[in-house]
Amino acid sequence: MKKIMMLLMVSVFFLMGGMSEGMVQKNENQSGIQVFLFPTSILKHPGESVRMTFSINGIGLGDFYLIYVVVQKPGKGLDLLLTIGTDGVIRYRKDEIKDRITAFYSSSNNSGAISISNLLVEDTGDYYVAIGDSNTPLYWSNASRLTVSAEIPWRRK
Repeated sequence: MKKIMMLLMVSVFFLMGGMSEGMVQKNENQSGIQVFLFPTSILKHPGESVRMTFSINGIGLGDFYLIYVVVQKPGKGLDLLLTIGTDGVIRYRKDEIKDRITAFYSSSNNSGAISISNLLVEDTGDYYVAIGDSNTPLYWSNASRLTVSAEIPWRRK
């Protein structure tokens, strides 16, 4: 039942949210919510770890939303990796990556971080953070492009 509910939430999530380059927001951001993800470009070696930070502007203390961590790998569609509530509780982690991904969120400064350990070349893709609930449109961050390559030109051997 839990998986069915999560699938339903993800379906609604993708139907409501749109994707395009840069900041993606529905209804011209009438609520004033903005989501930012840093850094925007990351180059890593297999086996290393990555940490991406995000901040959310326009939500108040005590407001509850779900924060979605999504990846779009080259030539593929969107893939939900993790959800975390603005209460800081992780609600969902994709099975294939659950032992390597973690996140936290602090409502006191409306920011958080996503960490992925033991990176694989297959982790290469555009990562996004989105925020929403069942009553409001979803607001998407900019993309953070992660490239995991066995060949990093400036890396000393």
